[in-house]
Amino acid sequence: MANTYIYEITDLKRDVTDGYVSEVFLDISIDNDKSNHTIKTVLLDKPDTLVPYADLTKDQVVAWAKTRLDSEVAVIEADLDAKLVENLKIVDAYGTPW
Repeated sequence: MANTYIYEITDLKRDVTDGYVSEVFLDISIDNDKSNHTIKTVLLDKPDTLVPYADLTKDQVVAWAKTRLDSEVAVIEADLDAKLVENLKIVDAYGTPW
């Protein structure tokens, strides 16, 4: 079964004069497993035509960020997969039974 990757936008940097979003801050995880995640900052080029800031959607901004990341998306997701496999191999734990 393939993993589901969650791209959460934790913040945006924008120009308040025109609404241009120049940076997207992402927290990328597998199935919302925050113990296995990576943080990325994605710089966006200014487009010829701006979407009004109030009209932006999460899906739209994530798509822009993934397009900008290009082939790095596959590397990020493969790294998360590898971390998940390693976490499944852990057999030691800390704690007390009470």
